[in-house]
Amino acid sequence: MNHMIPPMSGQKRAKAVRRGTAVADPAPAPPQQRGRRLPAFARPLAYAVLLVAAGIVAYANSFNVPFTLDDEPSILQNPLNQPPFSLMKAVGSDRPVVNLSLAINYRTGKMQVLGYHVLNLVAHLLCGLIFYGFARHTLRLPALRERYGGAADGLAAAAAALFLLHPIQTESVTYVVQRAEIFATMALLGGVWLAAVAVQSARPYLYVPAILAVGLFGFWSKDSTVVLPVLIALYGWCFMPPEQWRAVLRLWPLLVVVVLAIGAALGWRWWQLTRLGGGVTVGGIDLAGLDLPAALPDTTPRAIITPWTYLRGQFAVWVYYLRLILVPNRLCFDCGYMGAWPVYSSFLGRSVWVPAALLAAIAVAAWWVRRRAPLATFCIFGSAIALAPSSSIVPFADAYFEHRLYLPIGFLALLGVTAAFSASEALVRRGRLSRGAARAARVGTVCVLAAGLAALTLARNAVYADSLRLLLDTVAKAPESARARYNLANAYSKRGQQEEAIKEYRAVIQMDPGPASYYVNLGRAYMKINKHQEAIETLEQARQRAPDAAIVYRNLSVAYSRARRIADAVVAGERAAALEPLHVGGNKILAAAYAQAGRFDEALKRYQWVLVLTPNDAQAREAVAKLTRRLGAAAPAAPPP
Repeated sequence: MNHMIPPMSGQKRAKAVRRGTAVADPAPAPPQQRGRRLPAFARPLAYAVLLVAAGIVAYANSFNVPFTLDDEPSILQNPLNQPPFSLMKAVGSDRPVVNLSLAINYRTGKMQVLGYHVLNLVAHLLCGLIFYGFARHTLRLPALRERYGGAADGLAAAAAALFLLHPIQTESVTYVVQRAEIFATMALLGGVWLAAVAVQSARPYLYVPAILAVGLFGFWSKDSTVVLPVLIALYGWCFMPPEQWRAVLRLWPLLVVVVLAIGAALGWRWWQLTRLGGGVTVGGIDLAGLDLPAALPDTTPRAIITPWTYLRGQFAVWVYYLRLILVPNRLCFDCGYMGAWPVYSSFLGRSVWVPAALLAAIAVAAWWVRRRAPLATFCIFGSAIALAPSSSIVPFADAYFEHRLYLPIGFLALLGVTAAFSASEALVRRGRLSRGAARAARVGTVCVLAAGLAALTLARNAVYADSLRLLLDTVAKAPESARARYNLANAYSKRGQQEEAIKEYRAVIQMDPGPASYYVNLGRAYMKINKHQEAIETLEQARQRAPDAAIVYRNLSVAYSRARRIADAVVAGERAAALEPLHVGGNKILAAAYAQAGRFDEALKRYQWVLVLTPNDAQAREAVAKLTRRLGAAAPAAPPP
């Protein structure tokens, strides 16, 4: 007669597996997983195909979205796009992987947006598949296998679908340069996944080169990848039995190298952010959306963001992030410069202690359930770790950016999907719901959520497709943001709507009267509608704020010339040329002023100097020919030194 050992309960078995006192054999498939039509090996492939198809549908209208904000400067000023090509230039640049990917796009399609968006979407889809594999592996670990193992494929696919389709992800996918966030997330997920496999391997040291390579890829994409070792440690603490940590000790070369890299990276970044003394000044000139050739110094005293003041503001930002993940109805592009205005205008206002207490309560709850629900602990603390580099004490000028949520959305989606699964299974066990009804409810809910998120993503991409509409939407949600209004004014000016541009420039100057670039662009707008006196008055204010900025004097020279104040135009042009003697446009402006003043020999010498700088300049060549004929034998032959 066979004597059967009574089976353990699910909770006891999970505890025994974590202590290492029970064999972590695969549990038999639960009843709800029997009778599937697809074989086990085909299910991951089928889910992967569905995920890719869903992602393509959600971003089908993103391929023609124009370059936005920092896109064009990041491409045109990319060191790898300046000959000669050198990999050393890539390694020495900021975010080498991103720069290299932009260079590949530029060399294959120049400034055609299609290739850039295709690469971003491919990276996003690949990241979604990595997240699917990571989630599937996690749900099949011994600590979670009995609870989720039989449903791991479906649960991981559902979480990956929510991760791929959430409309907040548009800021990382549709905004070209934010592919850095996608690359960094690929490295974080891949690194944790590789480390989890290494710990369970008989020879974990074989995985060290791969983990280092993935970490380097991520760090060269975005320095926030420095949290990779912390995520690996959190993963092991949540899911691995204690005896498996001995395998981690065998990875000490990796740990030493990574810790040293983190220290060097954080030290370098901190020095960059605080070299102005005491924190980050928040009144510098931001050239996003400008067609200016150089930055303008701002001598107006500005406030300082200290680590403590930045952290105090981030409590409300984190709570608002959570609200946006759950209800993504007020997405705001580029609203966080010098303050998080969408947060300030929400119910949170500028409060500190209420959101801090709420976050503390969530952290305490995550710690309290660490033994009964390790997945919840990992997802909550993992989201916080992913946000920490940009949303804690490092004082960035931008307090709020939605692309920072790229990875936390995945962790919280996994938490939500598994929590809903556990709730439905509890109803089945209590007899309040049939197993078929529970399965249908889960599938239906995921399909409805995925369809709704995809629709919101399509709608958000439609906003991105019109740069003016995107900026109008931004200003409507962050009316106190000077940068948002400034970029809107620049967009109006670029479209020839100068009256609207002037109105916005004036509003910006009332909000923040310091930066000289505001006055320069306002002066340009005045000149475009022939209000030259207003342009001169505005540019003189720019000169007071930036007395050594050549661009101010170039614009002043043009304004004086159009107002028939030729002597003043010459003086301003000479000052601009003295500050930037190699600037082609400045030399042409001065040459034109000389010609207007009747100083034809000096005008000719200046145009000849332009041809030395740019031999193929047709305008300068024509001017040289006309002035040479005019001056005859008295024409000077040598350009100025």
